[in-house]
Amino acid sequence: MAAATWAFVPQFDFLALIVATFIALLPFKKYELRAEFRGCDETGDQWVSLVRCCTKSECRILKGVYSSAQ
Repeated sequence: MAAATWAFVPQFDFLALIVATFIALLPFKKYELRAEFRGCDETGDQWVSLVRCCTKSECRILKGVYSSAQ
């Protein structure tokens, strides 16, 4: 977004950079519960994201799920 704005409307390049950075950080999640998926073909094992969350209380719930799965 910022590069396209810079190319076509250069007077808004810095504003577009700030807006694009903010939009990119919106879906950022701090904690993640992942599982290993064992592939049956030549791609091999892969890690798959199951759940993402932001708060410490949600992280405690994920740790409980992780400990109960083991």
